[in-house]
Amino acid sequence: MAAGRSSFSFATALSLTYTSLHPTLPLLLATHLNLFSASNLSVHSVPLPSSKPAADALRSGEIDLLIGPFGSVLRERVFAISASGNSDTSGQDLTILGQLSLAPSFAIASTPDIRRIYDLTNKTILLSSSSSSSVAETALMQKVLSLWGLHLERDYQFQHPTPSPSANGPADTAAKNFAALLNGRTEHGDPVSATLLQWPYTSLLSSPAIPAETRPYVLARAEDYTAPWTDAVMVASSASTTGTSPVYEALRAFLRGLGDAEVLIRDTESETVVLAAIRQALDVDEAIAKTVLGDWKHSQEQRVGTSKAQPVFQMDPLGTLNTLDTMKQFGAFEGAAQGFNYADLVRAGVGRFVDYGVRDSVFGEA
Repeated sequence: MAAGRSSFSFATALSLTYTSLHPTLPLLLATHLNLFSASNLSVHSVPLPSSKPAADALRSGEIDLLIGPFGSVLRERVFAISASGNSDTSGQDLTILGQLSLAPSFAIASTPDIRRIYDLTNKTILLSSSSSSSVAETALMQKVLSLWGLHLERDYQFQHPTPSPSANGPADTAAKNFAALLNGRTEHGDPVSATLLQWPYTSLLSSPAIPAETRPYVLARAEDYTAPWTDAVMVASSASTTGTSPVYEALRAFLRGLGDAEVLIRDTESETVVLAAIRQALDVDEAIAKTVLGDWKHSQEQRVGTSKAQPVFQMDPLGTLNTLDTMKQFGAFEGAAQGFNYADLVRAGVGRFVDYGVRDSVFGEA
């Protein structure tokens, strides 16, 4: 089952409200090239600051879909089951429909005076998102830094950003972090030594608009230490994933638009169209747009079994285990029920936490 256009169409106008906490190229292309219109779908983005309020908004029906970090969604589900005292991992109120990125698309970047990881000793690292949205990336960063002999609290600190109240929410927070790194200070005047940068900001560091003497230095790219990695996932209310839900057809149309974007990314003949969309969306020149595209494709090629026949939006089993293991190793599940069956929780199936039913109704079963 490869990503591609499905054989159905939607005669009725559809609408879907979503929150994106994680930048991905398929969503960027689908929105800027209006790929959802082929399914008669209009989409509306609602900015929310982090995973916890986004999950609550899914449950209340304020939004229909969340694109966010797998680790945060997973952690919330683990603690919900633990609090219930029920060891059954099959029931849930939120469902993962599939995965949008299969590599940890972030890096530790520092001000120009810091050129080695161990120079982060006694420094504070500015994180890219709030605590509820960054549990997996902070665990992975602890893993990377521990390999260099640095340990959280003893040798360095993490600082969570102040959520942006603006209309763009997390996107503005990421932009402010990028600006803080370039300026060496936050907007509040606090000194910045290093920060976590997500794609596409990792690619924007090569911009000629940044003077060489002030250009931040990439100390470590997460994908060089752990890949594959289950990163951005699509999450919906479990009740909306059945054919009786009024949101069901809109979810199918949304996935179709993202599937069409995946086709464009993989199709070399569509590169001109893709680059034009990236240039418009990020306000960059052709050279930087090519870097942005190349970095995204490179990170996604690190998945296991990558090919044009790879099931679209399929969660990589090894990537999921890598995420689970790293989070467990660095205390992300501290306080969860003793003997919790993490492997069973992420086992895909009908009515389970990971359920490909909506995806399969669009692209066919894997």
